[in-house]
This record gives sequence, structure tokens and C-alpha cells, in this order.
Amino acid sequence: MKPDNSSLQEHEPATHLLATAISHHQAGQFAEAERLYRVLLQKDPAHPDANHNLGILAGQVGHAEGGLPFLRNAVTTSPDREHYALSYSNALLTLGKSEDALHFLESAIDRGLNTAALRCNLGNAARALGQFDRAKNNFQAALALEPGHALAHYNLATILQDTGDFEGAVAGFRHALMQNPAFAEAHNNLGICLQALQRPDDAIASFRDALKANDNDADAHFNLGNALDLAGQSESALASYHKAFALDPTHVEALNRIGLIALKLGRLDESERSLRQALALKPQVADAHNNLGNTLHALQRREEAIASYHGAIALRPDYPEALSNLGNIYFEQGDFHAAEQSCRQALAINPDLLQAHLNLANALQALGAWDEAVAHYRVVLQQHPDFADAHYNLGNVLQKLERLDEAEASYRQALEFKPHFAYAHNNLGNVLRQLGRLNEAAQSYHHAIQLQPDYAEAHNNLGIALQSFNLIEAEAHCRRALELNPRLTEAMVFLADILSNRGEFVDAEAWLHRAMQINPAMSDAWAGIPTLRKMTESDHQWIARAQELIKLPLPARSMAYLRHAMGKYHDDIRQYELAFINHQTANDASKQYAPRYDRRQAEHLADLVMAGFSKEFVDGPHSGANASTRPVFVVGMPRSGTSLAEQIIAAHPAAFGAGELFFWEPALHGFDLHGANVESQLAALAGNFLSLLDKCSPEAQRVVDKMPTNFRCLGLIRAAFPHAKIIHMERNPVDTCLSIYFQHFDAAHPYANDLDNLAHQFRQYRRIMAHWRDVLPVQTLLHVPYEGLVENQEHWTRIMLEFVDLPWDARCLDFHLKERTVGTASKWQVRQKMNRTSVERWRNYQQFVGPLLGLLD
Repeated sequence: MKPDNSSLQEHEPATHLLATAISHHQAGQFAEAERLYRVLLQKDPAHPDANHNLGILAGQVGHAEGGLPFLRNAVTTSPDREHYALSYSNALLTLGKSEDALHFLESAIDRGLNTAALRCNLGNAARALGQFDRAKNNFQAALALEPGHALAHYNLATILQDTGDFEGAVAGFRHALMQNPAFAEAHNNLGICLQALQRPDDAIASFRDALKANDNDADAHFNLGNALDLAGQSESALASYHKAFALDPTHVEALNRIGLIALKLGRLDESERSLRQALALKPQVADAHNNLGNTLHALQRREEAIASYHGAIALRPDYPEALSNLGNIYFEQGDFHAAEQSCRQALAINPDLLQAHLNLANALQALGAWDEAVAHYRVVLQQHPDFADAHYNLGNVLQKLERLDEAEASYRQALEFKPHFAYAHNNLGNVLRQLGRLNEAAQSYHHAIQLQPDYAEAHNNLGIALQSFNLIEAEAHCRRALELNPRLTEAMVFLADILSNRGEFVDAEAWLHRAMQINPAMSDAWAGIPTLRKMTESDHQWIARAQELIKLPLPARSMAYLRHAMGKYHDDIRQYELAFINHQTANDASKQYAPRYDRRQAEHLADLVMAGFSKEFVDGPHSGANASTRPVFVVGMPRSGTSLAEQIIAAHPAAFGAGELFFWEPALHGFDLHGANVESQLAALAGNFLSLLDKCSPEAQRVVDKMPTNFRCLGLIRAAFPHAKIIHMERNPVDTCLSIYFQHFDAAHPYANDLDNLAHQFRQYRRIMAHWRDVLPVQTLLHVPYEGLVENQEHWTRIMLEFVDLPWDARCLDFHLKERTVGTASKWQVRQKMNRTSVERWRNYQQFVGPLLGLLD
């Protein structure tokens, strides 16, 4: 019969039996080792080594709770053995019984087992209970007992890491590594601290050292991926996350990061796949839901993205990033109120979330809450002053608020940090154009088009900027814009303006209606219609829509356009009180952005003109003067009939109407009356102006410059062109000022939006013209009464033609049939037959124009 080994082993000496059990234990033969330990305990239930080793073995096979009684027996029977106390306290800590561990270790130390290892465990127990000072004291006590104790250095460093002392933690982990260079956990935590200290290269090196010590550590691969990502090494980061997941297929955070990096790299399918895999493993990870929403958003699957954001918020209602992202997608869908609400919820949770401030600012901008939008953009820029997109968006809002100097500064800041930002170049051009700096504006639009040749809006805006210099090129850019974007309503409005300047009013109105069909809220298109014809009561639908549009959050400039248009409608149908109220509202709106009229400056300028250009200077003679008779000047206050006079002369086959040439006012401001080179200045001015006239019309005998405000420049004009003819249009002062008040003049005439300022400016004009009556010879200056021209068209037409040395031509009586471009507010009127509707018009508004009535004296 075969002997029963188990029976034989029961009779072996305890020492031999223990040695055999330990041998099996060390060889990984846990079942046989456990059986032999239990045989020993049957013989001697208090056997300390059998109890201790059986407790250790239980922990190794995943039954730590079951091994705890054996470890307790060991320390009870041999309380003076350090390794028994160490094993028992380790088991308590592993099982989360930190308070039990703390009491046991304190008792052991009191009994004399005051060793570095036990002090370390006592520190870990205190740390687990949140008693960081107590933990720190015990780790320091361990190092006092054993200065080279690597684990004590490591544990003390982790306390410093937990409390935010990353510099101290770095020193502690380095001390641990001096004692144990292969201490993988110390390398890993050192990397985490270096990363927190914004030392990405050092962090990467530490994580790589951790992996040299233990390449199978999934967390170290994951942490390396984080560091590589922060260092901008996205591909390498992705590889590290994949390695972490390969080592630990339950590593949900690695999958989440794979999804994030893949999204950043534009690998949207990979991103979606990884994030869905993460959620399949752990559906309650709110971050993965949020990140999946970002990926779906990038895939233009907005409804699915919204569902993912809601999934994240359902798991974590106080998740500000998900709320902000949800607000952003609502914004893109045009639900601005929902976007605002979601972003405000995000900021209520985290007031420092910059993306939420940015998204809220975008929503507020769309809702017309521009002042508040500015505040939120500035919050973003305080933290990120180099954020070009935030500067750009801030510029957009400031432009709507008509704070043009600030808007210009914001666009320039955006371009400082992002020089190839085509949209910022375009919008900077818009601001410069509104400021009257057309050459600079054109340069900005050219920059935008160079960067983005198919940028339709920039082509259209360039056309608008060029309108005063080159109508052919201006129209070409407008039509190019419509080729690139057939639904670009701004280009439709500009094309309507071009067509109306040529007298093609029906086609112009058709383009305005087309713009409104595409964008029913485009008030500028609707406001253009009354400028093209006389309105009638049958246009009741027009006024009804206009009244709806003024309820929208329109920029002040658009509000002014629309209110002036409404004023014209009511004037055309003889509802004079409503007409004045609307024009007054328009002018009040324009005061939000128009430059302020400076009365002292206006008086000073008049004084300078009259003092500088005396009769002696004007008569000369001047060697720099030019004998040309081509230039003809029509001057006066705006809306005094200058366009009508130009149109009459331009109807002559030997004449050309050049419109309002922006030449003499800048020349006047730059002219040095007291310098030694007065004659060379005059010669240069005359030559440059004749070159300008040649560009307008190389063949015409007479070219008319009808810039009204040239009335300030007549002394300089006479000195440069002693044979040029000047026609001064005079109109009833109240009719003139009222007509100015009823027009939108933007920045060109800062006095135009206030009746008192209008009266003041008219008096300065009168002073200057009275001076020229005394200074200029009668053969140079002809005064034409607007009312006289209206009453006796042929008589005054003959006088004007004779004055400019042109023979009589009956076609000048049919001036309204002349096909030419007229770019002023009178473009419709000058194409109508002569009529008296504008004479004594002010009497319809007598009750409103008190500040102007004094001009009748």
C-alpha cells in the first residue's frame, strides 16, 4: 500500500514542516503551502510564523480579509517582532482600515517598536484619515531614525504633493531616488509634480525613467501621455495612451484621452470610436460624454452632440464645461436665448471658466446686449491677452456700439497675434471706412483678399471703399463678391446703390427686395427703397415692415438709416409731424457714433480762412498759378442745389460732371501760406488737380467739381486757377438746413444732426461767403439762387453756361435725361423734371424748426 504523505507530514517536526511550507510558498504553490501552514496551526494554534505566513498568503491570493485574523494572532503572540507588526499594519491599510492601523501602530511604537518602516505605515494611516500634519510628522520621524529610508522620503514627498507644495515634493522624490534609483513610483510622482510646475520636458524625462524601472505600469504610460500632450507632442501622447490601454483594458481615462487627442488631430472617427468604447466600459463617466459631444459637434452631428452634453450634465449637474459647450451649440443653431441661459448656468458654477465667458459673449452679441458682451470678452482677454479671436469678436461688438477707435485697436490687437487673420483685416477695413480713412480701408481689404482670394465680403467692402475713386473697379469687386456668394445681401445693397447712382432705380429696388427676401431683418436694404422714388400711401407694407424692424436690436447707424427712410416716407405722403419725429430720432441715434461738432473750432477755421486769403493774396499774381479754364466749381451748403447745377452743366456735350472730388479741403489744411515755397505749392496743387480731372474725363472742355464744402477753399482755388469759374448755389437757409437734417451724413458733417449746430454752421458759411464776395472778382464767382433756378430754369441755365464759357445747348434744359453717375443724396431728384416741391418746404415743419428761423433775418 502507498503511504499517506499527509499523514506522515503530520508527524514531522514543526521546524521541518514550516520549512517545507515556506518552500512551497516561495515557489508559488500556494494551495500546498496553505495546507501545511494549517497542519502546523492544528498542532500549535499560536504558532507565530504559521499565522503570519498564512495571513500573507491569504492576501496574495485575494483573500486579505480572511488573512487578517492570522496576522493578528502573529502580532499577539510575538508583539516584539517588527515584520509581524509591519505585515499586520499593511493588511489593515490595504483593507482601508486606516483607523485600526493607526491605533495598532501607535501601540506598537509605544511598546518599543519605533522603527522607520512602522513610522512610515503610521504616517500612511494618518494620511488616509486626512490628518496630513500628523502624517508629515511621522514620515519625518522615520527619516530621523533612518535618513536613507527611501520609502519615508517618498511618503513625505506625497504629503507635500497632496498639499500643493510641488517644489518640496520634487526635492523629496529626488531624495527617495538617490536611495533607490529604480523606484518607479517615485519617478512617476516626480513627473506629476514637474508637470504641475510647468516643466514639461523634465516631467517627460521622469515618466520615461519610471517606465525604464517598470514598463508594465499603465498609469505611468498614461501620465507620460499627458505630459507629451501638454508639450504639443500629440502623436507621441496618443501612442502612450494606447500603451496604457493595452496594459489595462479597463483604463477608461486612457480611452477618454485617446478620444481627445484624436479630436485634436482631426481624426474624428477614431475619436468617436474611443469615446464610445470608454462609455461602454463605464457609462457613468461624465467627461467621456462631454468629449463625445465635442467630437460629434466637430462631425456636424449637432443633435447627437446635444444629447451627449445632456448625458454629461445628467451625471454631473454642476459640470460647467458641458453647460458651456451646450451653450455654444445652441448659439450655432441660432437659439441665442438658450445659449445665454446655458452659459450663465456654467458661470454660476465656475465664474472663472473662460470658454463660458466667450460663448456667453457671443450669444449676447447676437441678442444685441452689446455692452454686456464687451464685459465678458474683456474677462477672457484679461486672462489671455494674446487670444486673437477674442480681440476680433470684441472689435465686432465695439463697432456695433460705434466705438470705432476702440474697435480699430481691438482688430489691430487680433492681427498682432494672428497676422494672417483675413476676417480681422476685413473688419478693420470696415472701421477705417466708417472713420473716413478710405485709402487705409482699401489696403486692409486688399490684405484680406490676398490671404483669402474667395472672400466675398472683402471684395464687396473693397468695392465700397473704391466707390469714390474708381467706379468701374468698385462695381467689378461688387459683382465678384456676388459670384463668390450669390446670397451676400450686403453686396446686393451695394449693387443697388451703384445702379441707383446711374439712374437705374427699378433694377436697384429689385436688388434691395432680393436682399430682404434672403435676410428679412436687413434694415439697410429696406431703408434704401425710399431713396429710389417718391413713396405713396400704397407703400403701407413698406412702413409696416419698417416699424417691425426698428424693434430689433439694430446698431445705431442702421437705426439712423432706417429712421431717416421712415421720415422720408411720411414726408412723401405729407404726414409732416411723423416725418419730423422719425428724422429727429435718426439724428439722435447718429449722436452715438458721429464726431462731436466743435463750434469754437468751426469759428476758428472761418477766421483763419478769411485772415489768410486776403484780396491781395487771392489776386496775386502767382507764378505758380495755372491758366487752365477746364475746372468749374459748384459750391454752397450741402442740399443747396449743387447737384442740380452740376447736372444741368453736365448735360452739355462739352462738359463732364465729376461729382464731389475730395481734393481741396485736405489741400487747404496742408497749405503753408507763410512759407517760402508758396508758388511751388500752388503749381503742385494745380498740376495734381488737373491730373485728377484727366482721370475723370480726358476730353471734356469743362469738368465740374461739385464738392459743396469747397466754399472754404475758394481763395486757394482762385490763386491756383485764376481763370476757373465758381458757381455758388444759394438756397433758403431754413430749407437748406432742414434738408441737411433729413439726411444721414455720417461723419462728413458733424453739425448735421442738431438744429442749433446747423444754424451755427450756416452762419460760419455765411461769414466766409461774405468774405469771398468782397475778395473774388465778379468774373470768377457767380451766385445762383436755387429758387430762381427753379422758377426760371432757362434764364439761369443760360446765365450759368455763359458764365463757364459754353455755348447754349437746349439739352441742358432736359438735364434729367442725362445718363451719368450721381453719387449724392440728390441722385433721384436730379433725374426728375424741374419742380417747386422743395421751395419753401420748411413751412410744413415750422413748429419744429425754431433754432433755424433766426437764419431768415
